[in-house]
Amino acid sequence: MLNIAINLRKKYNRISELLDLTQQMEDCISRNDMVSFKILLAMRTDVLLEIEKIDENREEILTALEPQKAQRAKYYMQKDAVIADDIPAEDLKIYSTFMDCKSVAAKLISIDKMLSKKICGDKSFYKK
Repeated sequence: MLNIAINLRKKYNRISELLDLTQQMEDCISRNDMVSFKILLAMRTDVLLEIEKIDENREEILTALEPQKAQRAKYYMQKDAVIADDIPAEDLKIYSTFMDCKSVAAKLISIDKMLSKKICGDKSFYKK
């Protein structure tokens, strides 16, 4: 279970890095600096690929766990999980880190939507 919490912390760190890059991209757009924007976009792609590998690694960890522990871990990686007062510390760590990831991802998506609409207009991914 500790490996799941560690994996989620790695994901949180990468999502935070992605948020920072996206905020820098937003600054580039406001300055009309497309050269820096393209560099940041490439860097962002690399981070997204790292996040994908982290997610794949987490699935491998879950598969290797005892079924009961894997089920518990999956449960605490849901935003609507019910947290009891007597929850084990490792489960609480999984839930809190998962929720941290969700929070940063929500900020990221908000900025990403705005950038996509600004750059792509009616062809924005978020317009669909």
